[in-house]
Order: sequence, then C-alpha cells, then structure tokens
Amino acid sequence: MIQRIQTIWLVLAALCFGLAFLPGWSLVDTAQPGKQLLEDQRVMLLEHPVMIGGAALSILCMLVGIGLFRNRTAQALVVGVGSIIQILGVVSFAMYLVFVQNLWQQMMPGFAAISGVIGAFFAWMANRAIRKDEQLLKSMDRLR
Repeated sequence: MIQRIQTIWLVLAALCFGLAFLPGWSLVDTAQPGKQLLEDQRVMLLEHPVMIGGAALSILCMLVGIGLFRNRTAQALVVGVGSIIQILGVVSFAMYLVFVQNLWQQMMPGFAAISGVIGAFFAWMANRAIRKDEQLLKSMDRLR
C-alpha cells in the first residue's frame, strides 16, 4: 500500500488540507480593516463552521482514499469528491469576499488558502496515478 505513489500523494494532500487548521494561518489577509468579517484584518478557518466542515471532510476523504487501495474505482471517486469539496470551499469563500464584502483590492490570500489549492493539486495527482494503475491492471488482464 505505501509503495504506491498515490498513497504518497494522498498523504501530502491530507497534510496540506490540515495545515489550514493551524492557528495563526489565515485564509485571507487584508491591508486595511474591513467590514464586519475582517475587523481584525484576518479570516481564520476556525472562525467559520462551514469552512471547518469542508476542510475536515476533505481530509477524511483523503484518508479514506488511502484505505481503499484494493478498490481503485471507489478510491478515485472518494479522492475526487474530497478535492472538489476543497476547491469549492476555497473558491466560494473567495467569491463571498469579492462579491458580498467588496474586498477585491485589499484581499490577499493567506497560507491556509494556498495550501488548500496545493492540496487539491496533490489530490489530482493521486487521482491520475489511480487511473493509470487501473489502466495497467486492465491491460494485464487482457494479456492473460
């Protein structure tokens, strides 16, 4: 299980998704204090229950994906769902800040938001390796 490259990609994705929970790392920093949401000039993941749930669900999907190494179709599905949840969380939160709070000029993504995108990239790489593994096994079955 550990010798497969997708396991390494999934562990890296789960770590990147988990980095957002560390205190002091913000999703968004602003140059000036904003309206109600950004009174302290930082948006932390732990301040928003929906973002906490999305990040936790993404981490859970990556860890469950590691355990599903015998069923590659289910593994690819779980990993895809986890990465979609993470990307939708980051993008929808950015859209909220841009269109509802009107903070486009003063918004700068923090490390937690960037690590979410990097984690989604790792999940995509894992999904790609899972698909290649599945194709390899199908081609071997044809040779038998």
